[in-house]
Amino acid sequence: MESIFNSISDGIIVTNGSCQITFFNRGAHHLARSNMPIEDLDRWQDLYEYFHLDGITPFAVEELPLAQAIQGKSTDDVELFVRGPKIPDGIYLSVTGRPLHSPDETQKGGVIVFHDITDRIKSEEALAQAFVQGRLEIVDTILHNIGNAINSVTIGIETVYNLLADELLVSRLTALAGALQQHENNLEDYIANDPQGQKVLPFLLTLSEDFKVADEKLRQTVGRIRNRTRHIVDIIRTQNSYQETSGTSKDINLAAAISDAIKMLQDSIDKRHIQIEVDCENAPEEIRIQESQFHQMLVNLTKNAIEAIDELANSGELTEEPRIQIRAYIDGDYLCLDIRDNGIGVAPENIDKIFAAGFTTKKQGNGLGLHSSANFVISSGGRILPFSEGEGKGTTIRIMLQHTSIQPGGG
Repeated sequence: MESIFNSISDGIIVTNGSCQITFFNRGAHHLARSNMPIEDLDRWQDLYEYFHLDGITPFAVEELPLAQAIQGKSTDDVELFVRGPKIPDGIYLSVTGRPLHSPDETQKGGVIVFHDITDRIKSEEALAQAFVQGRLEIVDTILHNIGNAINSVTIGIETVYNLLADELLVSRLTALAGALQQHENNLEDYIANDPQGQKVLPFLLTLSEDFKVADEKLRQTVGRIRNRTRHIVDIIRTQNSYQETSGTSKDINLAAAISDAIKMLQDSIDKRHIQIEVDCENAPEEIRIQESQFHQMLVNLTKNAIEAIDELANSGELTEEPRIQIRAYIDGDYLCLDIRDNGIGVAPENIDKIFAAGFTTKKQGNGLGLHSSANFVISSGGRILPFSEGEGKGTTIRIMLQHTSIQPGGG
């Protein structure tokens, strides 16, 4: 029996009713980074520090699965953080405990089985960090676009103010009114025979035309201010609709989701005169997916395409109209979403690195936008693939989601 237990990679610890360890298999020695004899391990309550998963909040010794087992209580899959002399950085464990009794109930004890979940916890933390970073990048994008719109509104308001503050037209009209008032008793003779009076009609026509031009300029400026203000409201309203943070999937319109992502980046797109082409003709109208993370992924990937075009344009090598093509289609068991740009492209030696956390070739960038997108796709059971013929030849990012997992339905 001891040979069997020692062949198991999970840790196994058995104690008697006095908290003395009677068995400690090789897996437990390995996980505890300890080769101490059992008699030294009897101080197991004091040898290690026990915390909840945050690594800060102490886990009460009497609540530990082994202590609970000795007290006759069963526990399942209790997750905790343990730190000790040989594991100063600590490890995360999942522990299951059961009480033990002799046939005559005269002797009692407990047994626990535990395994290392450190990789899983750190992976979840990395995923959460990438998601948060992705959200921060979207916030930065939103603020950038709102800032551009506000700047346009500010310029427009300054223009309106200058138009309204311009006293030239008003002073000319006032001068004309004053001249006519002086001759109100002989107005007809003044206009017909007086050299100054003969200038009234041409002056009035010119003044009318000048007022018309000023009015049109005022209308256009106010119209631009109205449109930019609506754009700001639209950005905020769109983003607010994606503020859901739960992992619940819901049915969404695919074309509308893509349109919303583009809307968040419209100022950046317009500034660079980028042509956007969206083709969802061969894709389902609705898909079932976690909406806010899907939206975040679309924004991040489209933003990355814009930056790739920017980089090629800044190098002076963009010789064609900047373009981003977004195409959704069914391919076998997958819904594919291709986001293609004619930007800077990816060097062959970097094509397998672009989704790694922190990898970036940009002077200003943290490499977490693509990493966050990849995490979402992979955690959804899908695949994400990059394609590029090399630097200066554009990039295609292909999202592949299992069709069966995104089919709309109740829930």
